[in-house]
Amino acid sequence: MSRRAGALIDKGKFEEAGKILDQIIAKQEKRIASLARNHFNRAELYSLQFRRHDALPHYRKAAQYAPDNLFYRVSYSLS
Repeated sequence: MSRRAGALIDKGKFEEAGKILDQIIAKQEKRIASLARNHFNRAELYSLQFRRHDALPHYRKAAQYAPDNLFYRVSYSLS
């Protein structure tokens, strides 16, 4: 899709290219949200096993990938 957007840009079809790029961005943002959730869940699992040291990097990643998620940030700060 990126190549298609690039070809459209070369042809001066900016609106069409923008729509394609918006679709790409939306898909990537979903992956990042999923990755943050998985890191958080992994951290929670470590915490349930009383392995806070192992949980910390996963809490940190969850907070980095989803900085607007207050729950992730608070969990990271408390670990």
